[in-house]
Amino acid sequence: MDTINPMKTEDLPRYSEGKVISKDGTTIGYRQKGRGPGVVILHGGGRASQHYLLLADELANWFTVYIPDRRGRGLSGPVGEDYSIHKETDDLDALLQATGACRVFGHSAGGFIALETAIELPVEKLAVYEPPVSIRGSIDFSFLPRMEKALSDQDGAAAFVIFLKGLRLNWMTRLPFWLLYPMARQMLRDADGQEMVRLLPTAIWEAREVERLDSTEARYAAIRADTLLMSGSRSPAYLRDSLPILERIIPHARWIEYPGYDHQAPDQKAPKVIAARLKEFYSN
Repeated sequence: MDTINPMKTEDLPRYSEGKVISKDGTTIGYRQKGRGPGVVILHGGGRASQHYLLLADELANWFTVYIPDRRGRGLSGPVGEDYSIHKETDDLDALLQATGACRVFGHSAGGFIALETAIELPVEKLAVYEPPVSIRGSIDFSFLPRMEKALSDQDGAAAFVIFLKGLRLNWMTRLPFWLLYPMARQMLRDADGQEMVRLLPTAIWEAREVERLDSTEARYAAIRADTLLMSGSRSPAYLRDSLPILERIIPHARWIEYPGYDHQAPDQKAPKVIAARLKEFYSN
């Protein structure tokens, strides 16, 4: 559920790579760095593992950090047929078993997957930043058919703008389509921009699963992990308002909100701030 900003390869911190095989045979590749107890970072929608290397860098002196490319992206295999949230949880399960990690951080759609995984798997410490949990239609997905049509018409710029305006994550999304569209066409011309376009279908698949599971939040009462729910005061209400509800439902949960930060705090705006809180949470 994130906006998509490129990170130049030369700007990435150093890391190693590995892979695991998920239940259906799909390869799940990951980036790894650091030393100490294992922490898995699940990236958001329209994002990939490299976008969280700055966050990993801040944690690497205390933890071994694993950042998988969720299926359909980068180091991992294709989405495959019959995509569902269950396949994503199987992917995370494979990584947790292979690494022995029991601490998970999920951002946006990655947070939604982390919550779903923690219902059944032995996650000990679970932290999520603004997972898109829809309660009684709180998240508006009416833009998805228009975005799908734009992609089928091979108009990546239109799909990108529809996605941004649908999520309403920052002030730019209030600008009219006719103004944003030429800006998007210009921005998406180079290799990094084309990568953004390739990631757009993954955001649709995830959104459809969030929509399917609308108003099923009572299931999260089964989560036994010590849980940290995080949000930014400048994020849209539809991402923030579900968190106090989840705090009441999840037995060992607490919610904190960061004044002045928005949805991009973990990967773009404030990875040092988020890492400091995660270090404290995972160390206690």
